[in-house]
Amino acid sequence: MLPASVVEKEKARVTFEAEVRQGNSVSLVEHVKGNSFKVRVYPLLPHTPKKVSITFMSDLAVADKAQCFSLPFNTASPLKKFSAVGSVNSDTDVKISSSFKDDLKVTSDDGLYEFKLNKQDITLSPDSLQITIPVTSDTDTKVYA
Repeated sequence: MLPASVVEKEKARVTFEAEVRQGNSVSLVEHVKGNSFKVRVYPLLPHTPKKVSITFMSDLAVADKAQCFSLPFNTASPLKKFSAVGSVNSDTDVKISSSFKDDLKVTSDDGLYEFKLNKQDITLSPDSLQITIPVTSDTDTKVYA
């Protein structure tokens, strides 16, 4: 898997189409609006798995004296296989929960909280994964997902 880079929208589309015409394996992530993105992957061959990895950083919303993060995905139909991994560095207790609690694995060690969510045939919604971090006057937190 190759890492992607951010380029101007039209340049990305032209490059994607050129790679498709040459028969190369290529993908394109486009910002639609707000928090919506469109992913194009080529080629998608029948009965052949294709792995797509999305990494992002997000500011955490503050509500009820806590910083909150929810996995921002909605899928209309089930995904055959889904995995999410991440970590939280925090000097306060962190609550990591999921509507798929039996499939969520969380470990913590000296302020480092790590999580893994692996699930097959999953339909995602914003409550699929939530991270809640209490806010204190000296809270120093970093979330990587």
